[in-house]
Amino acid sequence: MSFDFNASDYKIFGDSNVYTIARAVVRSRGELKASGFPLSLVRPLASANEFYSPFYSVVEGQMVITDPKIRERLTGSVCDSEGRVFKPNGSVWFFSGGFHTLTFLNSKRWDTHRHWRVTHKPILPPVSDAVFAAMVLDINGEFLNFLSDATSLGHSVAVLSSPPPTERFVTRMWSAPIEWSDMNVSAWSVFGLSGRCFWALVDGIPERCAA
Repeated sequence: MSFDFNASDYKIFGDSNVYTIARAVVRSRGELKASGFPLSLVRPLASANEFYSPFYSVVEGQMVITDPKIRERLTGSVCDSEGRVFKPNGSVWFFSGGFHTLTFLNSKRWDTHRHWRVTHKPILPPVSDAVFAAMVLDINGEFLNFLSDATSLGHSVAVLSSPPPTERFVTRMWSAPIEWSDMNVSAWSVFGLSGRCFWALVDGIPERCAA
């Protein structure tokens, strides 16, 4: 989908990642005003988890925000007090709605199964590429449906990807030596099969490493 970046209005909203954008907007308020960039809304609405469950409906061509908290925070800018989304008016929505791996990879399902590419000791039932893809689509199904319904009703919507980790994650840095080299690999998180085997980026390339 292409967007008119000369639109009359832009709105940014969604999960907690929008807080990072909101802080940047506050710091750049003067520059934005001077440029005339028509950004009318930057608003966090809810945690990513709340976009995995039903938060809207479409009835006879009318989109309605049904989640009370999300509805309240969009009232006046995207919908009315009853949650009825305003008709398309040329504005562009940038929506951050949970498209990241944290919730998915933290799932308890990985206590009993593994993707077939990383099955090692202890041996766990493998998950195929097709099943893995279906799992990803399942957890993000509600948000994907929202994007599809919004665009079919004439709204211009773009998805915001999650920003890099902020300073509050610095204390979570973790590193370990790779046994067969002198390198140390640092990672924000570790996804592995035991204390001795994990995946990490080495010069930007995912490698299976041993600690």
